[in-house]
Amino acid sequence: MECAVGTSSSEHCIMDTNLQNPIITAKPGKSYWRQYFLVGPTAGAMVGTPFAALYVRLFYPGAPERVFWTAVLVCGALGTLLVVMWGVRRDQRKLQYALYGDRLVLGIGRDCVEVFFSEIESIALGLPRRVPLFVKLVSRDPRVKGVLGLRANCLVVRMTNQRVLPLSLGLIRAPNGGELLRHLLELNKDKVQKTAVYTPEEERAFSMLRLNKVTSY
Repeated sequence: MECAVGTSSSEHCIMDTNLQNPIITAKPGKSYWRQYFLVGPTAGAMVGTPFAALYVRLFYPGAPERVFWTAVLVCGALGTLLVVMWGVRRDQRKLQYALYGDRLVLGIGRDCVEVFFSEIESIALGLPRRVPLFVKLVSRDPRVKGVLGLRANCLVVRMTNQRVLPLSLGLIRAPNGGELLRHLLELNKDKVQKTAVYTPEEERAFSMLRLNKVTSY
């Protein structure tokens, strides 16, 4: 499978029968998928309720209250179904990781991105102090052990052309995510920084970066 080289997820992957078997792979654990039972109905209600209210007010003005609440329930259910189907399908493509002897592959199919070891300039252990708001929110999960725990268990892969990959598999609760990261460090041990040091420009950039995504800054 030949994928986009450290580029955006819009690049298309082409099947390549010469690609060797991966050393190790990682994907979301079962506990990750259970979150959709909570997130799905919540997001569905947020999407469906305003639509139902607008629909009833525009096309059925003066309708009984039960008509309104019926429309809310139906639209909420449809919204939940659509949100869950879209989210699961998206995560199944994007949250797949495979480590080979010369590269790390993020995602599958059209969302596949390859990070070749030859493009890696250095690997820092841990995120800087300034992290995106999203990271602060999701790190409230006790399994992530807070912001400090997430920052400490994240790798920052610096690449050529001012690209960076903040890599943390704890958020997807991959059973062997830690093992994949250890293998990555071992294969690139000559590029690992003993002490993580960030420039002011990198600190500012990290306030907007997304985890597990190659980004230019």
